[in-house]
Amino acid sequence: MATPKNKFSKDGFEVGASKVPLIVIGQDDFGNTREQLRQNFVEIRKNPDVVRFESKQNQNAKDRGNYLEDGIAHWVSDQLDSLCADPGSVTFSKYTDAYRLSKYKMAASLDGTLTIQGNPIQYNDPQTGITFKLSGNGVCEIKTQGYNDHVTYNHILQLQAQMLVTGFKWGVIGHLGPRLKMQMFVFESHKQIQKKIIERVKDFWRRVEKDTPYPVIAEPTEKVYSDWSNDDKGLTKLT
Repeated sequence: MATPKNKFSKDGFEVGASKVPLIVIGQDDFGNTREQLRQNFVEIRKNPDVVRFESKQNQNAKDRGNYLEDGIAHWVSDQLDSLCADPGSVTFSKYTDAYRLSKYKMAASLDGTLTIQGNPIQYNDPQTGITFKLSGNGVCEIKTQGYNDHVTYNHILQLQAQMLVTGFKWGVIGHLGPRLKMQMFVFESHKQIQKKIIERVKDFWRRVEKDTPYPVIAEPTEKVYSDWSNDDKGLTKLT
């Protein structure tokens, strides 16, 4: 492997959905910055045949997610399936390649796809009280965390990027949190957030291709969780 892959996307030549939060916000939970990512992409493009090894940073969390991912995804699928009216059903499937949006050089390696067969599901969201009508295909993203009960802005941005690339209209984050509590966080495709993602990704590629650094700014140092006070899972603050 000449260049590192994020599942099926190719660093240096594609922005994977998991990189989008870093590009939009500027810094991730582990202290990585978008300028470091830009420099990494520039270096890969200059020397694409050099073998690069994946970082071992926070490897325990990565391993935890990889080992638990499929089981939690099927748990999400079964929970949605229980809401189907006969003869409807929900199936979970995994892809062997990334979805791609070539126009913006973006890719999305999904944890899986949820497919609703039959009539739409009426999903009553326990977090917001909103009722979603789910049909067709949706993104399934899995997160395992031991320190909080909620998803972060990073998670929301990653899911919105996945929906942007796939064209799916809804997605679910299956979240295994403290005390092994499993929750489902359902989101619909959000045009304003996806517009911001496109703007930031286009700017990122301009900076990679022209080797133009990001301006030095004070990046946030604390992990930021979604503001649930407005009952929209933090979407307002991302637009």
